[in-house]
Amino acid sequence: MHSRLTLLSSLLLLAGCAVEPEPPVTPEPSSFPDDFLWGSASASWQAEGDYDPDPSDEYPVRSNWTVWAERGCVLDGQTNERGSGFYTEYANDFALGASLGTNAYRLGIDWARIEPEDDVWNEAELQHYVEVLQAAVAAGQTPMLTLHHWVVPTWIQNPTDDDEAVDALSEDVGPENRFVQEFEEFVRYITPAVAPYVDLYPILNETFSVITLGYLNGPCGSGAFPPGGFLDLDRARKVHANYLFAHAAACKALRELDTEDVDGDGNGALCGAAASTNVVRPMDASNPDDVAAAERIDWIYNHAFHVALLDGDVDLDFDGAFTSTALETGIPIDEGNYPELADTIDWIGLNYYGPVRVVGTGGGALGGIPYVDVDDYQPSLPHSTLGFAIDVSGFSEIITTFQERYGLPMYITENGIGDEEDDDRPMFLVEHLDALQSGINGGADIRGYFHWSLTDNFEWAHGFKERFGLARVDYDSPSLTRSTGDSAQAYSEVIAAGAVTQEIRERWILDKYPSDGRP
Repeated sequence: MHSRLTLLSSLLLLAGCAVEPEPPVTPEPSSFPDDFLWGSASASWQAEGDYDPDPSDEYPVRSNWTVWAERGCVLDGQTNERGSGFYTEYANDFALGASLGTNAYRLGIDWARIEPEDDVWNEAELQHYVEVLQAAVAAGQTPMLTLHHWVVPTWIQNPTDDDEAVDALSEDVGPENRFVQEFEEFVRYITPAVAPYVDLYPILNETFSVITLGYLNGPCGSGAFPPGGFLDLDRARKVHANYLFAHAAACKALRELDTEDVDGDGNGALCGAAASTNVVRPMDASNPDDVAAAERIDWIYNHAFHVALLDGDVDLDFDGAFTSTALETGIPIDEGNYPELADTIDWIGLNYYGPVRVVGTGGGALGGIPYVDVDDYQPSLPHSTLGFAIDVSGFSEIITTFQERYGLPMYITENGIGDEEDDDRPMFLVEHLDALQSGINGGADIRGYFHWSLTDNFEWAHGFKERFGLARVDYDSPSLTRSTGDSAQAYSEVIAAGAVTQEIRERWILDKYPSDGRP
């Protein structure tokens, strides 16, 4: 239309007619791509718990997290019998998401349900997940399927406090490790069944959360994860290495067995990983030790994993180099380049909740790895109920850093906030989507956003206390009733507009967060 108006104006000028100048055009707000995935995310055990559809079955539903909760290692001794009820309510949850305008859903598949004992396969449970995927597709929700979200069968990891304890994740290191081999076998078993419905596979979720909270953070009851190691750096390094080999083996299996192009983009299975990505800042920017510590933690948290899966370069002492020998690290393989790891990631999943601050140790007791502070926030500043600072600038920084460093397609696989009353969440959501929109318009190849989460669920060591859902779950209701509030409305408005418009900003981005206690 603009070219036609310009031509008409020229003709009128040639005819000697006066022409009023065209009024300036107010540009429309930049929008998200038409094929952008709008979704929410969940994890199998958080959403399904230990719900058993057939209590008479020979093999009850039990995982490492079942044992961990039964030991009293979760806040207030909570256990997880049914999570948010997703096992039976999945169709209603997909319909709820669709009612908000979403077109995608990230879910998990529980290895412990499908292989309760070594080489004992529960075909009924696998068929259940096939039916869940079918329901997602029928509801217009493109599935993204996480293959490992911290939960494993008890014959892989049994975090008891007696002689029955098992932990294959931290045994011998490399392709021969039992966890690596058994995980590949699990992936090979499920892939033919799920391949007709899935292209996007985040193979592993937040491996460094397991490494830090499971092997460095402390024993049962301290907010730690199974198996409850404390400052056990050797085992932590072994788990890091084994996660790399497990991812690579699983990706190889997916590429071999899933060649179905579900979404029509010319690709079958696409291997990704959902990583905890944090902007890492020194506690004191003028302190050289804090600055050096922030740089090292940034490497450990944000890059060591991705570099290994892109280039094959493995760093086991987390010093940013790849030259240490097994004798130097205490891990039974050398650092260096492992070709079988390289090019086993097609896209990057970013899980972002907020920044972390780091205190330098100037060397120190734990292999020189600095102290990371995520809890010592100032209560007057905006923060989640878990104590994480709200800082959208960190989100923008992470997007820019990963685009410039890796250049791979990205998905925001988790982004959300613990918020009991849904007070901060609407602003948090719109503010982060606005930053995401700016990142895409600046050239970042981000293809989807998955809010954590659609409904409240069992927040690991914090149990049901933390609420992350766009829909609040009434845990006292036998049917676990869902009810939506302002954050769901805000998300729906952005999806409907295909953009964070100025009108949406004015409605949802306040002068300050409700949790901001400053005058």
